[in-house]
Amino acid sequence: MHPLSLAALTVLELSPDEQIMCAKACGYDGVGLRLIPATPTELHYSLMTDAARRARVKSLVSSTGMKVFDIEIFRLKPDTNIKDYVPFIELGAELGATNMLVAGNDSDWSRMTNNWLELCEVSHALGIKPHMEPMPWTDVKSYLDGVKFVDEASATLGAVLIDPIHFFRAGGEVGQIQASHANKMGYIQFADAPMPTPDSMDEILRQAREDRLPPGAGDFPLKELLSKVPSDLPISVEIPLAARWGCDTAEKKARLVRQYALDLMGVGN
Repeated sequence: MHPLSLAALTVLELSPDEQIMCAKACGYDGVGLRLIPATPTELHYSLMTDAARRARVKSLVSSTGMKVFDIEIFRLKPDTNIKDYVPFIELGAELGATNMLVAGNDSDWSRMTNNWLELCEVSHALGIKPHMEPMPWTDVKSYLDGVKFVDEASATLGAVLIDPIHFFRAGGEVGQIQASHANKMGYIQFADAPMPTPDSMDEILRQAREDRLPPGAGDFPLKELLSKVPSDLPISVEIPLAARWGCDTAEKKARLVRQYALDLMGVGN
């Protein structure tokens, strides 16, 4: 069975320590922690500036047995200085994280490649594998773009992360996933959405950030996708739900999307 991780975006209103407790209460195997906010305006609880919260998170990881499957989000931009990321990577290593989510936001692939290689060097030394996540609005838009980037940058370092909503919105097909790449992945993300793909990038962004569907509630061939990856690959359940789902607490959201994931995989609680 795929271990299930509660992604930060699913319960972004929670602080990292609250997220860990929520994941534990709802039966998850671990969490993915957002150490760096994805947007300037989103709610964010900094573990770098809040020493007391950082200590609570470290204590909870130890006492609950919750695994930190990944840390995010590390953007490779034109002005990125990898040295600025080192404290976050070191914290991730202290928490036992083994994977890192990276976004490619630089049209200069040569510069982005250099930053990727430096990031890989730093993170590998600390036991963390970088994953380039293709997203339609970034400069690494599709799954095949991600494969091309990682292969050309370094065939042995890092991996391409699959998030179904980005994978299919960018025109990805399950047949594109090769075992040689799937076997490099340290985890996969999980979400569903309706088809066809929206015409506007604004709507694609809106759905991705605040209105995804639980696995099996949309139109993506998720069972077929899972058949292309190792059967024990951890799944990060990353599903921000809209208000129409009626989940008025983070725990209700976490429980609902976990149950959908289990049902889709055909396993019990």
